[in-house]
Amino acid sequence: MSLPHPIQRDLHWLLTSPLLVTRSPYANNDFLAQFASPLLPRLPTLNQYCQSPLWQLRPGARLGHYYEQLWRLAIDLHPDYRLLAHNLLVKQGKRVIGSADFVVQHRPSDTLEHWEVAVKFYLGRGPELADWVGPGKQDRLADKLSRLEQHQLPLLMHHEGLQQVQQRGWKISTQRALLQGRLYHPGADDVAPAPIDPRAPRGRWYHHHALPQGHYRSLHRSDWLAGRDWRLLPRFAPWPALTWPRHLLSADSGERLFVVPDNW
Repeated sequence: MSLPHPIQRDLHWLLTSPLLVTRSPYANNDFLAQFASPLLPRLPTLNQYCQSPLWQLRPGARLGHYYEQLWRLAIDLHPDYRLLAHNLLVKQGKRVIGSADFVVQHRPSDTLEHWEVAVKFYLGRGPELADWVGPGKQDRLADKLSRLEQHQLPLLMHHEGLQQVQQRGWKISTQRALLQGRLYHPGADDVAPAPIDPRAPRGRWYHHHALPQGHYRSLHRSDWLAGRDWRLLPRFAPWPALTWPRHLLSADSGERLFVVPDNW
């Protein structure tokens, strides 16, 4: 499928990239495929709308925010879903205690659903969930799953969140967490921790001194989802020594990988 606009390509990635976790209460890949089915044929026709100022979404420094906007766009375009709320704030007095990503109506069943969505890229440093961290080492896979399951999904089912739902006359019947992204294994290791789905996208990471020889292109944050043709990406120059992790694409194999400073 030839999609000229980056929003089209990123929407295609969102609709087709396997989920990282598929156990309950997370959505599974069958749900994602069913959701994507009426939207995928429409993607080539959206090019003219992508030129509108209303569609000028850009990842910038906040990839998670851009990813949420892509989901909002997908929901708005979907024939079976109607958006009721996005980033619904839940307060305790004057203090914000959380926000619900999406409340949607499933039109065919006339039921309401609460969705939490996230895109994450983790590098494995050991066999346990807590050993998988973001490139900046400030975000852990174990912490993200815990927050989704223990804080974000229950937000509208208890206390202040439930009051907001009831005040609007809503009854939430389904909750889903949708977590996409990619896991990067150290070197040749490819064992992912439970509960990662076996179909989750994978890559590799290397310390700078151990990066195999090859032809690499640098991935800007705006290329972390679908990305551009590799020939349009800037070449990666491995020297001087790295001071920060770099996200790369191998021009030889097409594999995505991270290279990190030797003291990472």
